[in-house]
Amino acid sequence: FLKFEPADRIAIDLASNETARTIIHVQNISSQPVAFKVKTTQPKRYLVKPNQGILEAGGSDRIQIQIVPKDRALLATKPGQAASDRFLVQAVACEPRLTKLERESEDFLKELAALWSTCPPLPSSLPSSLPPSLPPFAPSLLWVP
Repeated sequence: FLKFEPADRIAIDLASNETARTIIHVQNISSQPVAFKVKTTQPKRYLVKPNQGILEAGGSDRIQIQIVPKDRALLATKPGQAASDRFLVQAVACEPRLTKLERESEDFLKELAALWSTCPPLPSSLPSSLPPSLPPFAPSLLWVP
C-alpha cells in the first residue's frame, strides 16, 4: 500500500541547533485510498504530525517526527537511550468518500476512529525469533552525532 522515504531508518541530528526532527515522505502506491496511523514505542518522547491520515490513490504526504525538548538533552548525551525506540505505520484500504473530509475535522477523526476499530488488533509483542532488521514499514531510529 505505502512507500516510505527513508525506507528503513530515521535520522535525527541532535547536534544541530535546529529543532531535533526529521521528515518521512509517505506515498500511496496502491490504486485505492489508504488510511494510515503512526505508532511509536515512546509516544511521550516524539511528536508525530500527522499521526494519522488518508492518502488518495497515488497521493503522498510528509510525516514529521520531532523529539520533545525535555528528551532532546537526554538523548544528546546518551543516544543509546533511544536504541530500542521504534515506529510502526499501520495502513488499511478505505472508502473513497473519506478522502473528501477535511483533515483533523471532527467528522474526519470520527471516521478514522471507526475505521481503526474494525481492524484486528496488533500483537502485544513481537516474537523473539524475528531477525533484528526491521521491515520497511517499521523504520527504526538512526541517531546522527
